[in-house]
Amino acid sequence: MIKILERKFRRTALSIAVVSVMSVPQAIAQDDTEVISVSGVRSSLAESLSNKKEAKSLVDSIAAEELGRFPDDNVADSLSHISGITVSRTRGGEAQYVNIRGLGPEFSIVTLNNRILATDDGGRNFAFDVIPSEMISGADVWKTVQAKNVEGSIGGAVNLKSARAFDNPGMQGVVSVTGDYNDLSEEVGKKFNGVFSNTFADDTLGFIVSLSSSSGTERADEMIDNYVFGVNDGLSYDVNNDGTISSDEENLVIPGSYALGAYATDFKRNGLTSSLQWRPNSRLEVTADVMITQLEADSTGYTQSFYMVDASAAQDRLTNIVLDGNVVTQMDIADVTMEVVTLDEHRTVDSSMFALSAEYMVT
Repeated sequence: MIKILERKFRRTALSIAVVSVMSVPQAIAQDDTEVISVSGVRSSLAESLSNKKEAKSLVDSIAAEELGRFPDDNVADSLSHISGITVSRTRGGEAQYVNIRGLGPEFSIVTLNNRILATDDGGRNFAFDVIPSEMISGADVWKTVQAKNVEGSIGGAVNLKSARAFDNPGMQGVVSVTGDYNDLSEEVGKKFNGVFSNTFADDTLGFIVSLSSSSGTERADEMIDNYVFGVNDGLSYDVNNDGTISSDEENLVIPGSYALGAYATDFKRNGLTSSLQWRPNSRLEVTADVMITQLEADSTGYTQSFYMVDASAAQDRLTNIVLDGNVVTQMDIADVTMEVVTLDEHRTVDSSMFALSAEYMVT
């Protein structure tokens, strides 16, 4: 049996938003208070804790400093460090979908800077493996959504945040090159990431550009066992061939089948994020964002399955049976049915988002 799947998707989202916020000025006493600035891991933990304390619902956050310390390939791997979050993985072992509090990805909504991200299937299941983890500066996970969240989720909401130039004024830049070795595929994976930002005109204008590129081969081997339970199937067997079924030979647990599989995925993941910000005064801020990602993943593999015993197994097929209680731990079997399934899957996802937003403080 040969299963061939070819899929190619293109995703584009355009968002324009204008937000007006009412502000009431307050008188603040001026004094010579000493200011202590904390950065690094302690600042990152304090920011996450502050977000949770001020939230009106169950919210967990992950900040940039924490993201940088995790050896994650994509955003789903990063989110898996949050309590209550589990991930579903591809055949190659890479995290792909996020489950919030036990509910599947179809019950949640995923946004970037509060704008809905397009998916590459017919539902709302967002595949996080299309976004490199280096392209986000933080993430908030709402385990119980609020009225202010984008509608459409009953399980939870994930809002990813991209970096902005005004987060770190002045000229900033970083370049990183990493590699990893997969001992099953015996291939070396490569990743390049670069970020550059700068602010001008007394920090009223700023831009940031982030590039990420990675490639490699992932392989995962698996073995799946399936047992026939006599408690449910009423499976009995004349183990000692004396012509009668004793109480020790009833409700047996016998290995029914097992499968061996090997899957390898060759992937290339590229991404670009950029933003341009203009803040002429303390009351007006205009931001233009762009995100472009591309994922190419070619998966090949096979599964070899062996079907040994069912509830109606013939007496003469099993010999030399060894029992441990009612569990069969050893046996010889004749006439085993074998099945081989070959997988060949080609996946290409092109994703892009362009957005323009403005925030104005009325008073």
